[in-house]
Amino acid sequence: MLKFTLNKDTVLNMEDILELSLLDNLIESILLVDMEGEIIYYNRAFLILTKSSPRRVITDTNIDQLINFSELNIKEAINRCSSEEQTIVVGERYALIQHTGKNVYLEIRCVPVGRHKALVCFRDLSIEKSLHDKYKKSQSRLKELESGSTPKTPPVPEKNNSEKSS
Repeated sequence: MLKFTLNKDTVLNMEDILELSLLDNLIESILLVDMEGEIIYYNRAFLILTKSSPRRVITDTNIDQLINFSELNIKEAINRCSSEEQTIVVGERYALIQHTGKNVYLEIRCVPVGRHKALVCFRDLSIEKSLHDKYKKSQSRLKELESGSTPKTPPVPEKNNSEKSS
Protein backbone atom coordinates (compact mmCIF):
# COMPACT_ATOMS: atom_id res chain seq x y z
CA MET A 1 0.00 0.00 0.00
CA LEU A 2 1.24 3.49 -0.90
CA LYS A 3 2.02 5.72 2.13
CA PHE A 4 2.88 9.39 2.53
CA THR A 5 4.94 10.94 5.30
CA LEU A 6 3.93 14.53 6.15
CA ASN A 7 6.29 14.93 9.09
CA LYS A 8 8.40 12.57 11.17
CA ASP A 9 5.41 11.29 13.18
CA THR A 10 2.61 11.31 10.62
CA VAL A 11 2.21 8.67 7.96
CA LEU A 12 -0.93 8.58 5.83
CA ASN A 13 -1.92 5.82 3.46
CA MET A 14 -3.57 6.43 0.10
CA GLU A 15 -7.06 5.83 1.51
CA ASP A 16 -6.50 8.56 4.14
CA ILE A 17 -5.27 10.96 1.45
CA LEU A 18 -8.34 10.31 -0.72
CA GLU A 19 -10.68 10.94 2.22
CA LEU A 20 -8.83 14.12 3.17
CA SER A 21 -8.77 15.38 -0.41
CA LEU A 22 -12.55 15.78 -0.13
CA LEU A 23 -11.82 18.65 2.26
CA ASP A 24 -10.15 20.56 -0.59
CA ASN A 25 -13.56 21.15 -2.14
CA LEU A 26 -14.93 22.96 0.90
CA ILE A 27 -15.06 26.74 1.12
CA GLU A 28 -14.22 26.68 4.83
CA SER A 29 -10.56 26.75 5.81
CA ILE A 30 -9.68 23.48 7.53
CA LEU A 31 -6.71 22.02 9.37
CA LEU A 32 -6.38 18.47 10.61
CA VAL A 33 -4.18 18.66 13.70
CA ASP A 34 -3.00 16.37 16.48
CA MET A 35 -3.37 17.17 20.18
CA GLU A 36 -0.21 19.31 20.20
CA GLY A 37 -1.48 21.45 17.33
CA GLU A 38 0.86 19.87 14.76
CA ILE A 39 -0.63 20.19 11.30
CA ILE A 40 -1.35 16.87 9.62
CA TYR A 41 -3.41 18.18 6.71
CA TYR A 42 -4.69 21.52 5.39
CA ASN A 43 -7.05 22.38 2.57
CA ARG A 44 -6.64 24.95 -0.19
CA ALA A 45 -9.01 27.38 1.51
CA PHE A 46 -6.60 27.50 4.46
CA LEU A 47 -3.78 28.54 2.15
CA ILE A 48 -5.98 31.32 0.77
CA LEU A 49 -7.06 32.50 4.24
CA THR A 50 -3.51 32.69 5.55
CA LYS A 51 -1.97 33.72 2.22
CA SER A 52 0.51 30.89 2.80
CA SER A 53 2.30 28.63 0.43
CA PRO A 54 2.36 24.87 0.95
CA ARG A 55 6.06 25.24 1.73
CA ARG A 56 5.30 27.63 4.62
CA VAL A 57 2.68 25.30 6.09
CA ILE A 58 5.09 22.37 5.88
CA THR A 59 7.86 24.46 7.47
CA ASP A 60 5.68 26.02 10.20
CA THR A 61 4.12 22.73 11.21
CA ASN A 62 2.28 23.97 14.31
CA ILE A 63 -0.98 25.91 14.22
CA ASP A 64 0.47 28.51 16.64
CA GLN A 65 3.28 29.29 14.18
CA LEU A 66 0.76 30.29 11.50
CA ILE A 67 -2.06 31.95 13.45
CA ASN A 68 -1.99 33.88 16.72
CA PHE A 69 -5.34 33.50 18.48
CA SER A 70 -5.72 36.39 20.88
CA GLU A 71 -6.95 35.25 24.29
CA LEU A 72 -7.54 31.71 23.06
CA ASN A 73 -5.56 28.59 23.79
CA ILE A 74 -6.38 26.69 20.60
CA LYS A 75 -4.58 23.56 21.81
CA GLU A 76 -6.82 23.48 24.88
CA ALA A 77 -9.90 23.69 22.63
CA ILE A 78 -8.52 20.90 20.42
CA ASN A 79 -7.86 18.65 23.44
CA ARG A 80 -11.29 19.37 24.94
CA CYS A 81 -13.07 18.57 21.68
CA SER A 82 -11.17 15.31 21.31
CA SER A 83 -11.57 14.18 24.92
CA GLU A 84 -15.29 15.03 24.99
CA GLU A 85 -15.72 13.56 21.49
CA GLN A 86 -17.96 16.39 20.38
CA THR A 87 -17.78 19.44 18.18
CA ILE A 88 -16.89 22.60 20.06
CA VAL A 89 -17.79 26.00 18.70
CA VAL A 90 -14.94 28.09 19.98
CA GLY A 91 -16.67 31.27 18.85
CA GLU A 92 -15.94 34.37 16.86
CA ARG A 93 -12.73 36.27 17.47
CA TYR A 94 -9.89 38.14 15.90
CA ALA A 95 -6.80 36.18 14.93
CA LEU A 96 -3.48 37.42 13.61
CA ILE A 97 -1.99 35.71 10.57
CA GLN A 98 1.64 35.53 11.69
CA HIS A 99 3.64 36.10 8.50
CA THR A 100 1.34 38.77 6.99
CA GLY A 101 0.53 40.67 10.18
CA LYS A 102 -3.12 40.82 9.07
CA ASN A 103 -5.97 40.54 11.58
CA VAL A 104 -8.93 38.46 10.45
CA TYR A 105 -12.23 37.88 12.21
CA LEU A 106 -12.90 34.16 12.35
CA GLU A 107 -15.54 31.74 13.52
CA ILE A 108 -13.63 28.75 14.89
CA ARG A 109 -14.91 25.21 15.44
CA CYS A 110 -13.11 22.05 16.52
CA VAL A 111 -14.43 18.70 15.35
CA PRO A 112 -13.00 15.48 16.83
CA VAL A 113 -11.46 12.93 14.49
CA GLY A 114 -10.81 9.85 16.57
CA ARG A 115 -9.19 10.20 20.00
CA HIS A 116 -6.02 12.04 19.00
CA LYS A 117 -6.88 14.38 16.14
CA ALA A 118 -9.26 17.22 15.38
CA LEU A 119 -10.41 19.26 12.44
CA VAL A 120 -10.09 22.96 13.15
CA CYS A 121 -12.55 24.81 10.91
CA PHE A 122 -12.22 28.53 10.21
CA ARG A 123 -14.88 30.69 8.61
CA ASP A 124 -13.62 34.14 7.70
CA LEU A 125 -16.18 36.67 8.90
CA SER A 126 -13.99 39.74 8.34
CA ILE A 127 -16.21 41.23 5.62
CA GLU A 128 -19.41 40.57 7.57
CA LYS A 129 -17.86 42.07 10.71
CA SER A 130 -16.70 45.16 8.81
CA LEU A 131 -20.15 45.66 7.25
CA HIS A 132 -21.85 45.16 10.61
CA ASP A 133 -19.55 47.71 12.27
CA LYS A 134 -20.24 50.24 9.49
CA TYR A 135 -23.97 49.61 9.85
CA LYS A 136 -23.83 50.17 13.62
CA LYS A 137 -21.82 53.36 13.09
CA SER A 138 -24.32 54.70 10.54
CA GLN A 139 -27.25 53.81 12.83
CA SER A 140 -25.56 55.68 15.66
CA ARG A 141 -24.98 58.67 13.39
CA LEU A 142 -28.66 58.68 12.33
CA LYS A 143 -29.77 58.64 15.97
CA GLU A 144 -27.47 61.59 16.68
CA LEU A 145 -28.91 63.52 13.73
CA GLU A 146 -32.49 62.77 14.80
CA SER A 147 -31.85 63.94 18.33
CA GLY A 148 -30.11 67.09 17.10
CA SER A 149 -27.03 66.45 19.20
CA THR A 150 -24.61 67.02 16.34
CA PRO A 151 -24.08 70.30 14.55
CA LYS A 152 -25.95 70.77 11.29
CA THR A 153 -24.00 70.58 8.07
CA PRO A 154 -22.83 73.99 6.84
CA PRO A 155 -25.06 75.65 4.19
CA VAL A 156 -24.14 75.14 0.56
CA PRO A 157 -22.70 78.38 -0.91
CA GLU A 158 -24.89 80.04 -3.50
CA LYS A 159 -23.79 80.14 -7.11
CA ASN A 160 -22.71 83.54 -8.40
CA ASN A 161 -24.73 85.37 -11.09
CA SER A 162 -22.54 84.28 -14.01
CA GLU A 163 -23.14 80.59 -13.21
CA LYS A 164 -26.91 81.13 -12.90
CA SER A 165 -27.24 82.70 -16.35
CA SER A 166 -25.37 79.90 -18.12
